[in-house]
Amino acid sequence: MLEKYSQLTPGAFFILERDKVGDYRLPSASESIYRITGYSAATLRRKPHLFFVNLHPDDILQVQQQIQLSGRDLQQLYVKCRFLHAAGHWVWLSIKAVPEYLNSGVRWCGFTYVVNPQA
Repeated sequence: MLEKYSQLTPGAFFILERDKVGDYRLPSASESIYRITGYSAATLRRKPHLFFVNLHPDDILQVQQQIQLSGRDLQQLYVKCRFLHAAGHWVWLSIKAVPEYLNSGVRWCGFTYVVNPQA
């Protein structure tokens, strides 16, 4: 059902998990993630590191810090960053997610979408 709703939005829903060692998994992402990143949901589930390696070099540290703070304090994650689309151009993403503690680490349930270019 959620996949049908995601077709009506300009963005994509996702679930991101980080284990206690610091490894990431993307157990779920709506198919609309393809419009945003150029990568299919299946590809990102198999290779969640593609998100991080395609961040703009000037944004990587900020994104990592925001994820760390969100996971530590269990506060909503909200970050804007540049992402290298699979087609080779940069897009600005807005990412919002709500964290929850798991015995194995932290899970974020979130939404991402393309925003207008930043000044």
